[in-house]
Amino acid sequence: MKLKLLGLSAIGASGTGGWYLFGNIRPKNVEEYLTRSGLKLLAWDSEYSWKAVLEENKELLKNILKKDPDSQSIKQWCRDILPREDYEKYAKAASLVCVDNPQTVKGKIIQLDGGISSLIEGLSDGDKVEKYKVSYVWKKHMSAAMELISFTPPEEEEGLERGGKALGDWCKKALQEKPNDTLVSNVKLLCSPMPFDDINGLITKNGESSKLMSDYQSKYDSIKELDTFKNDESVKSIKDKSDKSDKEILQKWCEESKSKKFSEKGTFSERYPKFRFRCLQGSEGEKK
Repeated sequence: MKLKLLGLSAIGASGTGGWYLFGNIRPKNVEEYLTRSGLKLLAWDSEYSWKAVLEENKELLKNILKKDPDSQSIKQWCRDILPREDYEKYAKAASLVCVDNPQTVKGKIIQLDGGISSLIEGLSDGDKVEKYKVSYVWKKHMSAAMELISFTPPEEEEGLERGGKALGDWCKKALQEKPNDTLVSNVKLLCSPMPFDDINGLITKNGESSKLMSDYQSKYDSIKELDTFKNDESVKSIKDKSDKSDKEILQKWCEESKSKKFSEKGTFSERYPKFRFRCLQGSEGEKK
């Protein structure tokens, strides 16, 4: 009997305590509701975080504030409602606006970097379609990247048009996805523009401008019998349009090649390798 009574007594004590605790479960204000929900309040001085909130919740904030929102007005709204006891009224909006909880990859990158200007989608000038082509052609050898964007590069050509579009479509979609560290990292890697558009930009970036050929006659003499040079249509075109000497034809070809963009068909796989062999001093590789 004692055991049973003890059990009943324990249940009674537990029950009383349970009712007492239940009565205190109700958060005292909005701030306590958010923190109990496992959410972290935004730091007042975290400007990038407030920019991300503004980017992701513009329409919601317009409805709340009854005006075009900015970071300062958002902060003030949070300061005003966090102490309020009627948390049910503000819980949903506050969980989007006042906490460290980016809803998209785009928002997360804004929170980290202050914007998306480092991505092709964030560029204010330049042709984004062309930028995606260049980014694609320099990453098409990365099988994991191609699998990620669901594109298989063709074996016989570069696949610039379709590959660039596949990359662009993936990047735009990924920016709206729920963020995680891996996806954010992949977006930064795949969706950023290359730091060059053409051959000249690449050799400048690589610090190879000083290697540009100066003795075109010697170089011409060393490659003039190569079938790849004699049968090169781009070389023939220069010959047909001018009365330049042989070395001047090579020089002209090199000068024209420098401006070739990697978004143009054949620049990456054909023109650039030939340029390195014909126009840069000390370049090694297959004779072209």
